[in-house]
Amino acid sequence: MWTHILTVGLLFSVFLMAASKRLGALIRAFRFQSLMLALLTASFARHSDDLELWVITVMILFIKVWLIPRHLEKITAEMSSGENMGLVLNPPMSVIIVTVFGWLIYSFSDSVIGGMSGDARLNFSISFLTIFTGFFLMVFRLKALAQIIGLLVMENGVFMLASSISDGMPFIVEIAVFFDLFVLVVVAGIFVYRIKGLFTHIDVSRLTRLKG
Repeated sequence: MWTHILTVGLLFSVFLMAASKRLGALIRAFRFQSLMLALLTASFARHSDDLELWVITVMILFIKVWLIPRHLEKITAEMSSGENMGLVLNPPMSVIIVTVFGWLIYSFSDSVIGGMSGDARLNFSISFLTIFTGFFLMVFRLKALAQIIGLLVMENGVFMLASSISDGMPFIVEIAVFFDLFVLVVVAGIFVYRIKGLFTHIDVSRLTRLKG
């Protein structure tokens, strides 16, 4: 029962992200999604009695629920960029697109990977929808920080997808991915801060004006 509730929470987080107008709301939605993912991993660890899953749960809580969102909030506050995200598509249209894509994924998931149980099919669909939502944020949100969050959301989806269609990623790969993600966010934060200092904004669409 708890697994189903957490899975629904992950699905809800996808729509929260699609509906977010401000960076602060998007960061909170990412934190909520990561929390649901950590609790779901803890549920799997409890049933399988797998120490590695417990370690991954702690790492998700520390890095994705606390450390990365805190770092992103600090960057947002320092740059006073917590207003809108430079929306290419408005939130209602974004939610509609994500909903339609989610329905398509669920409808065709059984033909893509046959023989899945109902729970596995749902997990696969939500995982793929999470990856799509991360990609959607990277394409249809113009602020650099929103695009960084989109990449982090895609990684959440990849982790969920690996767990839903196999026994998950190898433990050492997960450790490396978490470390790489944190380094990426730190470096990207410095890069975004430099963009803000040089151009007084972090709207990547305006960089096209640098063309000769």
